[in-house]
Amino acid sequence: MAALLLSRSGLGTKHGIVIKQGVGLIDSDYTDELIAVMHNIGDARYVIKDGERICQLLFTPVLDYIIGSSDSTARDGGFGSTGA
Repeated sequence: MAALLLSRSGLGTKHGIVIKQGVGLIDSDYTDELIAVMHNIGDARYVIKDGERICQLLFTPVLDYIIGSSDSTARDGGFGSTGA
């Protein structure tokens, strides 16, 4: 499992207060305190009050798989190039 820390839409649209990096990813083995780094993209100063709901936590399953390569998917010319 992993957890995603997401901005609250109301706080973002009304006041411009969002999660700084867009989305926070919390790995399943993380056991320390959660810290939300917030960013004010609005024009006005905003003070977050004690106990105010500032973000959402979404739990999601993580698939465990191995990414391999084969000759049929090889590319010439580097990253993003189809060679055409």
